Amino acid sequence: MSDVRVWCDGKPAGDAAALSRAFHYGDGVFRTLLRIDGRVLDVDGQLDKLVADAARLGLDADQIG
Repeated sequence: MSDVRVWCDGKPAGDAAALSRAFHYGDGVFRTLLRIDGRVLDVDGQLDKLVADAARLGLDADQIG
């Protein structure tokens, strides 16, 4: 048996939680932008999507843009 103890929100969590990407990286969003010939395509549209994704997670995205 392992000596490692995993807690989430003040409660014991199973070993699987320790292996979860969400547990390691937390909530967040990202976008990958397409660049062709040095020009990034649809920056405004991608920023709008980024703000919407952040809002769904309850994250403040006022600093974006």
